[in-house]
Amino acid sequence: MRRSLVLLLCALVIGGLCLTLNALQPEEAAAPITTPQTQSYRMLYTRDQADFASMTVTLASGESYTVDSSLAYDEQGNYIGVYNSLGQPVTVRGQESFALDSTSFQMMLLTATNLPVTASYPGLDEGACGLDSPAARLEIAYHSGETITLAIGKAAASGYSCYVKRMGDENIHLVPLDFRQVMTRSLNEHHRLVGALNAAPSQAVQIAVVQPDGTAFIATNYTDEGRILTWQVEKPYLHAGSKAHIEAFVEEVCAIGAVGYEASASTMEELAPYGLDAPLRLLVALGNGTIRDIHLGHDAGNGQVYARMDATGDVYRVRSADLPALVQTGTDELLDRFVALVASKDMRTTTVTLPEASYVLVQSRDEAGEITGQTINDAPVPLNLFGDCYEAIVGIQFDKVTTDQPAGEALAQVRFDLLDGSALTVSYHDHDVNYVQALTSTGGSFLLRRERFDNMLTTLKEALP
Repeated sequence: MRRSLVLLLCALVIGGLCLTLNALQPEEAAAPITTPQTQSYRMLYTRDQADFASMTVTLASGESYTVDSSLAYDEQGNYIGVYNSLGQPVTVRGQESFALDSTSFQMMLLTATNLPVTASYPGLDEGACGLDSPAARLEIAYHSGETITLAIGKAAASGYSCYVKRMGDENIHLVPLDFRQVMTRSLNEHHRLVGALNAAPSQAVQIAVVQPDGTAFIATNYTDEGRILTWQVEKPYLHAGSKAHIEAFVEEVCAIGAVGYEASASTMEELAPYGLDAPLRLLVALGNGTIRDIHLGHDAGNGQVYARMDATGDVYRVRSADLPALVQTGTDELLDRFVALVASKDMRTTTVTLPEASYVLVQSRDEAGEITGQTINDAPVPLNLFGDCYEAIVGIQFDKVTTDQPAGEALAQVRFDLLDGSALTVSYHDHDVNYVQALTSTGGSFLLRRERFDNMLTTLKEALP
């Protein structure tokens, strides 16, 4: 189906050009040059598509490349498909895996088959038309042995056409400007670019940020009922993920698209000059199985960064301004700012140990695992009171991550024993007059305002005076 679509698109391009040329003819005829030989739309030449063999393009810069026809026909001349896995009607000689932009290969196939002109003029000054040093020269070869050579000159004053000369023809022709705009690109500018996914944040099921040294931030979107928040951080330590920040991350990563193609690389040595042998990776996995995996490398200049964005070795450029803010601020921004957000449905017992007292919160369960009651220090308490105390313990928000070493003995220790047999502990220490430092058994180290810690103690003491 894709192969049929390629040819259909080519046909649509031809039809569209016909309409455009007819519409622009009056303006071109008004150009201040000699009376044209003809003012009606026509084809400069028409060749059988099956006869097309190759096209060599030589640019004014000296760059040259050749594309070969990849169209396949049966013995009766019926089109049956293309020879390559890319679904392209042409491939770049020597770079058969080079993924051409659809606009480019459609224009190449159109040019090999026929070239529409709006007007033809004899005796024009080739220098004034830019044909003494053409922007590009095309040599089109056919299986029959025939060759057509075209020179592409300047854009016409109207801005709708360009000057083109065919070798062996005394006339200079006006051809739609689209032809010049496409066929004077460098080969790299013909490469297909990876576009944005533009997926909704609600479609994401997992995200990851992998640093060049291999350390990873991984968060999974859990939808189990009873969880306080949906995003749970798996690495570098168990913690809650910020729903708002992660959704913003998903939206920004899925909106990134390549703005240019740079090169292809097949080995780590070839990726190294672009910083892509040890990249920063941004990953978003969607519920439908799609994964957006962007590898970011060195600065490419002009506000761009080298990137890999698909399963190939192709190196692209993306705009620095399009990258998520966390690239500048760090993955801590993706954390929800709670010290130990443990869902009560996962908890067997929670123990808070203070220098002068301790509090043990227990949820009683029947054989089926259903909660039948709750106690604090072995005393039954109403559900609302138990909930207030538990929320005060798990709902402490921190203000920032810290690498400072804790000072002195702990002001309080909290231990969560979970139903799966695991445990999580948090210890709170003096830091300064404004902050208390929290350390978790999973490696977290946070600073929180002292009044938040004091609120936990006040709530527990009021529950059991």
